Amino acid sequence: MHVTRPTSALLAAVRAEYVVFDALAVGADSVMGRPYLARRELLEGLGLERDRIRVSPFWCTTEVSADRLLQAAGESGMEGTVLKRLDSVYEPGKRTPRWLKYPIRHSLSAAIIGYLPGSGANAATLGSLVLAAPDAQGRLRYIGSVGTGFTATARRTMRAALDGLARDTSPLLMPVPDSVQWAARWSEAVFVADIWYREQGPDGIVRHPSFRGIRPDLTVTQLPPSDE
Repeated sequence: MHVTRPTSALLAAVRAEYVVFDALAVGADSVMGRPYLARRELLEGLGLERDRIRVSPFWCTTEVSADRLLQAAGESGMEGTVLKRLDSVYEPGKRTPRWLKYPIRHSLSAAIIGYLPGSGANAATLGSLVLAAPDAQGRLRYIGSVGTGFTATARRTMRAALDGLARDTSPLLMPVPDSVQWAARWSEAVFVADIWYREQGPDGIVRHPSFRGIRPDLTVTQLPPSDE
């Protein structure tokens, strides 16, 4: 993805396609002021589909519900959906409520086994919580860390609580990445965090997690095995 001059072997091994989803101009004439549906009709009439150039499909929510589209995106392994008003113009460089991105999120309860120090405004509290979840044998294993979704008060409260449960070594029997091993402030696995995340990789690490809160109704021993 970040290779500036790919070799022919790489191009052959990794298929890259150019996916067109909107029309901004035809020749020297801008069409950004036209409604979205008009631009889509124009795009589909350009005959761009060939080899590695594709025009992305779209569905009108007057025909399919937004909930069904989001469900279908999840079933297809996609990250989410982008919703656009049918009468919206194209506004370059702007965030507009006429175009909305809805990522698919999953929820997970995980054991908090420590924290990573913060920096800047968070230097006195914490940067992220270190998370673990039980495997099929009930052993806690590292699944990543979460550093977003906190209020300033939550960061202070969690830092104080984890400092009260501090220990010198990791509570895990399994290894963690070196960057976490040397920087983490370990604690006993007492608290359970509720988090949102986009996906969980084959290594068990959660991607794009966000902290939702503490689960006072769950103990670490009650956590179900996480996906591996």
